[in-house]
Amino acid sequence: MSVSVIEVLTPEQVAELLSVSRKTVYRFIRSGELIAARVGRQYRIPKSNVALFLASRSTGKKATEALFEKVAEVASRYDFDPEEIERDIAEAVEAVRRSDE
Repeated sequence: MSVSVIEVLTPEQVAELLSVSRKTVYRFIRSGELIAARVGRQYRIPKSNVALFLASRSTGKKATEALFEKVAEVASRYDFDPEEIERDIAEAVEAVRRSDE
């Protein structure tokens, strides 16, 4: 049996990586913008979630396209329609952008 290793970061490590305060990272976690797992009383954030977080907040077209490619890749592993998921995410991203204006 093979075990895959997932690289995880603490909120403090994410804060340092993103050059923001630890409080900001916790705010992203509470709002659902940054997906984290609660392990005991502490949060752990997979490195891949940090990359997706950054891509979802990017203003660049290439980054947005990369995010949708990643979503399609993940969706293809399951019984989901990648195009439907992509539409749902595009609508959600657009709603967030409108709320930030």
